[in-house]
Amino acid sequence: MALVLHVGVMDRRDAYKTLITAEYCRVKVKAMKADAKRSMLETAAGPVSKSNSMARYIAKLNGDLYPSSVYKYAQVEEWMEFASAEVEEGLKRWIYPRMGVAACDNDHWLEMRIVCVEHSLGVLNTHLAADKKYLVDNGLTLADITMACALHLGFTRAMTKSFTSKFPFVEKYFWNLVGQPEFKKFLGEVKQAESPPEWPLPGVGILDRNYVNREMILERGDDEGESD
Repeated sequence: MALVLHVGVMDRRDAYKTLITAEYCRVKVKAMKADAKRSMLETAAGPVSKSNSMARYIAKLNGDLYPSSVYKYAQVEEWMEFASAEVEEGLKRWIYPRMGVAACDNDHWLEMRIVCVEHSLGVLNTHLAADKKYLVDNGLTLADITMACALHLGFTRAMTKSFTSKFPFVEKYFWNLVGQPEFKKFLGEVKQAESPPEWPLPGVGILDRNYVNREMILERGDDEGESD
C-alpha cells in the first residue's frame, strides 16, 4: 500500500516536513486534500498523526536520517524536540498574533516573545559556530529537516536580514538546507521576509489563509502530488 498524506487545513509545515523526509528516503507518498485541521499519514498498519511522528515513521522505512549510534540517535531526538518546542513554538507565538490568527494581550508580551526567539536562535547559533553544516555529526539527519521547517516560518514571515544577521551560523545553516533539491521541490525558492507582518494582518481569516497554504503544498512536486 502506498503511503497517503492527508493534508489538513491548519499548518502546511506538517506536510512539508513529511514530504521532504520522504524525498530524502526515496519513499513514495501521495498528498491529498483533507478537511481535518491537521495532517495525517495513512499507512498499511494504520494512521499516523503529528508532524514529527509522520516524519519519524518515514525515516525508519528507508534511508540514513538516523545514525546507528544510540547516543547520536538520542541527539537527533533532542534537536527535534528543541526545534519543535523552542524554535517553532517561539516563532508561532511571535508571528501568529501579527498574522491575526492568535491572541496577544499587548505589545509588551509580543516583545517578550521575540526575546524568547532570540534566545533559541542564540543556542542554535552557538552549536553551529564550529562551522557545522548539520546538527548531528557530518551528515543530514531528521533533526535538520525538522529544524529547517521550523526556521522556514521565521525566515519567510518575520525574520528580516537585519534580525538574522545576529545569528550568522544559523543563516548559513538554513540557506544550505533549503537550497538542496529535496527541500526546493516542496518549498520552492525561499525568499527572506523584508519586513514583519502588520499588527494584525487585516482582512484575512484563518481558514481562508490556511486553505491557500494547503493548495500551495499540493502544487509542489510532480503533477500527481507524489514524492518518489
